[in-house]
Amino acid sequence: MVSSRRLMRLLAVLALGACAPAARSRQPAFAGFDPAAARPFSGVAVVAQGDDVVYSHASGYADRDRSVPLTADSRFVVGSVAKQVTAALLMQQVDGGRIDLDAPAARYLPPGGAPLAPAVKVRHLLDHTSAIETPGGQPGRAFAYSNRGYDLLGEIVERVTGAPFGAAAARLFRACGMTRTAVFGAAGDAGPVAGFEEADGRLVPVERAPEWEHGASAGIVSTAGDLVRWNRCLHGGRVLSAAGYAAMTTASAARPHRWGTLGYGFGLQLSSEDGIVEFSHGGYVPGFVATLAYYPASGRTLVVLENVSWRADDMARAFAPHDALREAVRSELRGRARP
Repeated sequence: MVSSRRLMRLLAVLALGACAPAARSRQPAFAGFDPAAARPFSGVAVVAQGDDVVYSHASGYADRDRSVPLTADSRFVVGSVAKQVTAALLMQQVDGGRIDLDAPAARYLPPGGAPLAPAVKVRHLLDHTSAIETPGGQPGRAFAYSNRGYDLLGEIVERVTGAPFGAAAARLFRACGMTRTAVFGAAGDAGPVAGFEEADGRLVPVERAPEWEHGASAGIVSTAGDLVRWNRCLHGGRVLSAAGYAAMTTASAARPHRWGTLGYGFGLQLSSEDGIVEFSHGGYVPGFVATLAYYPASGRTLVVLENVSWRADDMARAFAPHDALREAVRSELRGRARP
């Protein structure tokens, strides 16, 4: 049973430091949110059960100059959460027999492109074990996070499908009912809300960042609602074959992380701590911070999107409300599992 005092503390933390009006949750928030870990929050947080949103909070500004508040429909750059979209697009080609995971990645790249050693397989790009940015590293041996590897996967998707990455992604978004999601810079797209980064105690506008231009690794714009739809689509069997999905959600590498050592599949972090299976990924680019998690046993989704990139020298603080709400959701799920 959640005490009224703990409930009030959680709601106070989510609103901390925000001057814009905050949306009310549809039902009482979850226990376990640690106020001591929080800092001002500017973004949207959603918890969904299946397709139904059971908790929603928005605070901060989409446009600070005009005092336009963020809402549940606000669009954010999701950073590395984009990697699971890229992985899914690649695995669709594997399902179709057009790509072999164990073939040299260079086979599918344009001639004269990135010089990859024959030992770098497609699967090594997917699980960050390619060592392409690790001098002297051997492919397949160890996890070494690589945005460049996912940009190369985007190039592979383009070459195999014969379509620009943004167009290939758009087809997938339409199939999943994600009407407010696009690769950054897509023709006619309105783009994200205004982003800011923390510097010297101030919030500095980010007009555009190089990372946003890399759709395959970090440059997708979406909403909390569309990311709920994405989780339902991907994990509900509407994107990949059973074999393709199993490959994507099976750990083939170990990632050191602030949450502890996590398994890493293809574009997804994997955890089974405390018996709770969790598929997740975070994103951090100039102007934006994001977290997306899915709990298959319960069909629960967690989305946290912010339009401020808090100081990069303290990632625990940068993701504090994200991690605290994640722990609140996990605590609630642990309580469900008790007899």
